[in-house]
Amino acid sequence: MDPEITSEEDCSGEECPLEESHDRLIEASYFLHQLVEEYHSPAPFRYNGNAFLSALKSTTEMLRMDLERNKKVQWHKENKRDLSNDPVLSRFMVGRNIVLHQRPLLRGSKLQAGLFRGNKLKLAIDLDVRHDRTTPDILENELKPLYTGFLIDEDHSAIGEQLGIRRHYYVSELDDAHDVLTASYFAFGRMTRFVAKAHDAIGLKATGLTDEMMENWNPVHSASLVLEGDLDPDAYQRWGWVD
Repeated sequence: MDPEITSEEDCSGEECPLEESHDRLIEASYFLHQLVEEYHSPAPFRYNGNAFLSALKSTTEMLRMDLERNKKVQWHKENKRDLSNDPVLSRFMVGRNIVLHQRPLLRGSKLQAGLFRGNKLKLAIDLDVRHDRTTPDILENELKPLYTGFLIDEDHSAIGEQLGIRRHYYVSELDDAHDVLTASYFAFGRMTRFVAKAHDAIGLKATGLTDEMMENWNPVHSASLVLEGDLDPDAYQRWGWVD
């Protein structure tokens, strides 16, 4: 998920004059992927979210130093306001400072628990659980014991219907409308565009990642849902849904 270099000259890794900026973008990309991997474990999700905020913010500092080494200080002075004017990046920069100096940003998540048909929620159930519990733990030890035999029979005779939980994290300081993972994808894409633009200052061309690209790549719809069958590889065969 690095910026796509469109010039004939290789602009990645050690051969790029903006080497440290690229490296920090790769670091941010790593933590963005970890948000997906640890999505249903609130504590690791929070830790990786904090690390993503830090890597994204420090990309701007690495870019400033890269440009100074290439004697392009004036470009940075003339364009750094783009970051504070960007409605997405500006909030992530402030978010990093809050996490570093004041308090955690991620303080909980919203759960949609209940009966799913495919990946669509058919019947919602209220669950009163601690926000730091993992989704598989809640599904196995709260949802299934309470509602197997009530909402759904143990043999899952209604093909396609099973218990599940969809989880979303929201932080108003980062985004008023989108969940944390979606907002992070947008922020990363916009930072790649700012770094790509900086290549103009050193006579190279690069293309960052558009909002549309990041929206298409954002895996939140699939990543946010855990179903019974996800936790039991043999379930679909045992229920007679597959041969």
